[in-house]
Amino acid sequence: KSENAWRPEAKLKEREEIMEKLEDVFRKMDYNKSGDISFKDFAEAMRDPSLVGLLSTLKLDVFDAKSLFALLDRDGTGVVQRAEFVLGCLQLKGEARALEVARLHADVATCSHEITEIRRFLRPSVRDVDRVSTAVPDPD
Repeated sequence: KSENAWRPEAKLKEREEIMEKLEDVFRKMDYNKSGDISFKDFAEAMRDPSLVGLLSTLKLDVFDAKSLFALLDRDGTGVVQRAEFVLGCLQLKGEARALEVARLHADVATCSHEITEIRRFLRPSVRDVDRVSTAVPDPD
């Protein structure tokens, strides 16, 4: 990188250029011009070598479309809106490790949510066991 790459205005300009490229990619993926991308649209776009190549030049590895789509669909609606796509790609941009860390973070969040649901489901049963165990006299 050049010496100018370390200056704040150069970093800002680079970020703006990347955001413009990402918005262009989003527009190309939004086949029906609805303002969001379904997984079907996303998966189809990932078969287009020019779009995959463009994402690759932005250092965004697209080896697993399903996982990447899930990471971009932060609100879980099943579609990715422009802002989700651009901001998500900016966060995932970089070496493959960034994508792996994001995937792990999403997996941990899912597991945490599932554990909370299991605890909520089991809470009444645990109370019943506690009630029964205190009602049974000690054999000693």
